[in-house]
Amino acid sequence: LFIGALRQVKGVAQLLAAYEQLESPPPLVMIGTIEHDSPKRFPPGVHLLRDFPHDAVLAACERCLFGVMPSALPEPFGTVVCEVMSRGRPVIGTAPGGHTDMIEHGVTGLLVPRGDVGALVGAMRTLLDDPEACERMGAAARERAAQFEPDVSLPRIVRLYQELVVRHRSLPPEVAAAPAG
Repeated sequence: LFIGALRQVKGVAQLLAAYEQLESPPPLVMIGTIEHDSPKRFPPGVHLLRDFPHDAVLAACERCLFGVMPSALPEPFGTVVCEVMSRGRPVIGTAPGGHTDMIEHGVTGLLVPRGDVGALVGAMRTLLDDPEACERMGAAARERAAQFEPDVSLPRIVRLYQELVVRHRSLPPEVAAAPAG
């Protein structure tokens, strides 16, 4: 399952190239928007879904084997990665970038170098050929994603701000008043 704008910067060309190299692959579902740089053709086995409501996207996450988000950019946090993982599915993402904040390679999913089609093929084969590992990573992915739920992450952010205020107050007045930078 791929979710996102069907753009070059999202690694769609690499994903399609990798998918075409898989032997007897399951269907590749791509949920997203068509953009100015979207591919003009999609290989057999690719199912393109546009204008999907968020609840339907989450339902697709629950039914997929794994997510694959091969961004060509060093993505920030990656909400889509977190959503797929929250449904108990491992994700293949790219490094470097924010995917590494969510995906622990071999534990909650797999990380491949940006733009490396061969590595992407290998990662997809790994999850397709080992359903038990895929299931195990999916369970760990669900646990990892839970750490980013608002009721877990918001108290940590509040504590951080409280600690920063305490530290700031304990600084000598001339340091505390100095402009940042």
